[in-house]
Amino acid sequence: MASNDTLNVRSGPGVSYPIVAGLASNAHDVMRTGRATTVGSAIWWEVQKPGGGTGWSHSSYLTEYVAPSAFCANTSVNALLTSLGTAIKNADGAAFAALVNEKHGVDVRLVSRNKPVNFNKTAAAGIFTSTASYSWGAAEGSGLETTGAFKDVMQPKLLEVFNAATTPACNDTSKTGTVSQPWPPEYSPFNFYSIHKPAASGSLDWRTFLVGVEFVEGKPYVVSLVHFQWAP
Repeated sequence: MASNDTLNVRSGPGVSYPIVAGLASNAHDVMRTGRATTVGSAIWWEVQKPGGGTGWSHSSYLTEYVAPSAFCANTSVNALLTSLGTAIKNADGAAFAALVNEKHGVDVRLVSRNKPVNFNKTAAAGIFTSTASYSWGAAEGSGLETTGAFKDVMQPKLLEVFNAATTPACNDTSKTGTVSQPWPPEYSPFNFYSIHKPAASGSLDWRTFLVGVEFVEGKPYVVSLVHFQWAP
C-alpha cells in the first residue's frame, strides 16, 4: 500500500462490514488475535484496534514486523542472500522461485521511483527464460522509457552485481548515489540488504541492488529488488 494510505479495519471479515478503525501504512504495533477466515479468495485476519477492541483487516496488506537490529543479526537472511546469488548466477528459475513467497511475490524496479514489475511465485520460476516484455519505466539519467523481458533488462544487471559484489550491508543506502529516498516508502515495513558492485578505477560504473526481505511465518523471502546506478 502507498505510504499515505490507511488500512481499513472492519467490524467483520469482508468489505461488506463497516469500517471501525484505520491503521497507518507504517504501523509496527499491529497485533493479531490469531483468528483468520477466508472470504472469497481473500484471507482476513482479526487484529487489535488502536485504542482497544478488535476488528478485521485484509491479510495481503499486513506483514510480519522484524526490528532492524534483529533483522541484521539473523543468519537465515544471510543464507537467503547466498541462495539468491546462486540462483541468479545459474539462471535457475526454480531456485529463484523458492525464495519468493506466495503472498506478495517479488517486486523488481529498474529505478527506485518507478512503478515495480511484480512477479508471483509461478512467474518467478520462468523469469530467466520468459520473453514476456514489461514496462520498467524511465531509465536513470536518459529518462528513456525502458521495455523488455526480465532476462534482457534486469538479469544482466543482477549478474554484474552478484558476480562482483562486496560484503552485503544491512539497511544501508550509502551506495545508492544521490537519490533522495532510495528505499521506496511503501516498503517501509521491510528491512533490506545492499548488494554493491564498486566502480572500476577511474570509472563511474558502480551498480547496487537493495534486496528487500519479508518474513512469512518466521521464514525470510525476497520481496523486492531495487536497482541503482550512476547517473549524471
